[in-house]
Amino acid sequence: MNQLPETNALLFVGALALLGIIGWACVEGVLWVAGHVTVGWTR
Repeated sequence: MNQLPETNALLFVGALALLGIIGWACVEGVLWVAGHVTVGWTR
């Protein structure tokens, strides 16, 4: 079974998309927590 460049490219793009989604979810989570903590402190 020889590896094709197309397969490697697809795996690379898939991994990049997965990392992007995870990073976006982390940023959203941090912003959500920071927003709620800030609202709690201002009250």
